[in-house]
Amino acid sequence: MLAAPVIGASETRWRLMDEKGSTKWWAWSVCSPEAVAYRIFPERSTDAGAALLAGYRGIVVCDGHAVYPAVRERLAKDGASFTIANCRAHARRGFVEAESAYPKARDVIELVGKLYEVEARASEQNLDLGELRRTESAPIAAEITRWLSTTVATPKSSLGKAILYALELWPELELFLTDARIPIDNNATERGIRGLAVGRKN
Repeated sequence: MLAAPVIGASETRWRLMDEKGSTKWWAWSVCSPEAVAYRIFPERSTDAGAALLAGYRGIVVCDGHAVYPAVRERLAKDGASFTIANCRAHARRGFVEAESAYPKARDVIELVGKLYEVEARASEQNLDLGELRRTESAPIAAEITRWLSTTVATPKSSLGKAILYALELWPELELFLTDARIPIDNNATERGIRGLAVGRKN
């Protein structure tokens, strides 16, 4: 798994029964086009992430959880680290949640939808994804940047939080524009971890 040039990473809660009763552990997932691997750790920490990704030097697609930059810095001290590409679907989610109270959030949702339209067309018509991202997706991303930079919202409001989340991660959210190997989101990893979540719910 860690030999793949691009992987996805995510984590979800995992209950462990021991002599103390039920305790909350974490199931971490690593996904490549060929497979999904899982490891279970007692915490959602830098130590756990470093154990999971030790030695990896490629690109990790993930959400904005602060543990991944911390893991990257930890591993860099040992001479091996990775590049982070953040998930567009996670950034979009905040605007979907804010839309009912702030209808103007729909502007970003529609622009992100246009990015996905480009991805779908490249796949369906077997087109050069890298070229389409440069010529079509990059201008859309620039329009999103302008919207995020000029829209005024209270920082603690749902819209304000969505904007701040996107702006803080923007360089990593845009990385897919320069490398066709990077997926626009981390949905493949989320699908890979869904079985664990469904089992937990049952």
